[in-house]
Amino acid sequence: MCFVLLFIISLPFPNTFIPNVGSYLQSFFEGLTKWFGDNILQIQQPYTHQLISDSTGLYIHTLLLLLISAMLSLMWSILDKKQDYYPKLQYWFRVFISYYLAFQLFKYGFNKVFKLQFYLPEPNILYSNVGSLGRDILYWSVMGASYSYTVFAGILELIPAFMLLFRRTRLLGALTAFAVLVNVVMINVSFDISVKILSSFLLLLSVVIILPNVPNLYRFFFLQKETIKLQRWTPSFTTSKKIWTYRITKTSIIFLLLLDVLLPYFKAQNFNDDLVERPFLHGAYEIQTFVVNQDTIPPLLTEPNRWKRFFIHREGYFIAETMQEEMADFPVQINTNLEQMILKEELSGQELIFQYNYHSSDSLLILDGILQNDTIHIEARQINWQQLPLLDRKTNWTIDDYFH
Repeated sequence: MCFVLLFIISLPFPNTFIPNVGSYLQSFFEGLTKWFGDNILQIQQPYTHQLISDSTGLYIHTLLLLLISAMLSLMWSILDKKQDYYPKLQYWFRVFISYYLAFQLFKYGFNKVFKLQFYLPEPNILYSNVGSLGRDILYWSVMGASYSYTVFAGILELIPAFMLLFRRTRLLGALTAFAVLVNVVMINVSFDISVKILSSFLLLLSVVIILPNVPNLYRFFFLQKETIKLQRWTPSFTTSKKIWTYRITKTSIIFLLLLDVLLPYFKAQNFNDDLVERPFLHGAYEIQTFVVNQDTIPPLLTEPNRWKRFFIHREGYFIAETMQEEMADFPVQINTNLEQMILKEELSGQELIFQYNYHSSDSLLILDGILQNDTIHIEARQINWQQLPLLDRKTNWTIDDYFH
């Protein structure tokens, strides 16, 4: 219990309006983690001590919380002689982590159902060689290319989330969540996705909820015997006033959890990110003419400075692809009033300004500017990247099309 509570309150989990306790304690625990890593573990090489993703700092922090929890548990066991309130504490602790786990599953589940977690692959990814992509980006892109499976994966997380909220279905919800989260942890490890610690923590919560029921599960599934009624404390409400207070409180908490998760989607009116309008000039462009200092550069693999394509990313990036299919990205701002495209080199901070002229009739984009003291003239035609085979959502129920 000490470890779970410390983990929850020490890490920032941004919410819509539910208090984010971790944001207030993050700096303290990051400082403690850095001290522990430098002085106790004596890590010599530079490392990230911030508590983010799967940073070294987060691994150190998890180890530190385990040690602190072990000491707190030992002190608790020695000093606490009564122990008569343990059954109540255990019950409410499992209720708390059931609601917390449900809250996290709601977040991830709706994020998939509304297509925000696994978004449609950007044009620069679609025109990259598969072998040049990292496993995490490749997995993300394949998932993002399938609307139906992404929604299905989200529903698989929402089902146990709802079941965890009610006593009668809590065990089944925890078992379902366990199965779902084992798959999530394996995906994160196998495809090197950097939420391994968080997904493992959520898997641990499902195990904690299941643990008291392990003997009965063993009897039912392996011995094929009747289950035994466990002698566990559960709250009882003897008066109608207490019953209604309990029902109103529980309904309010569930409403707040769902409101916190769903409100951003209603505010943005975004219930399918695949259909959200992309920024102006977003897309992929095949370069037809590339002129440097009035010399036209032919599209040959021997020309290292010529671009083959460029892409305008929805998150505000201009990505240039060379003839050798190497990518270079620049933060970009598009000034529609002045018809300027302002690129920024992140290392030098230098701004590169292109005047653009877009012909919507034939999807031709003309760029004129100066790049590394050279005058550049580019004529590029927009590619219909949404017609690529990966984004074809047709389901072939027979194999006939492959032979004709």
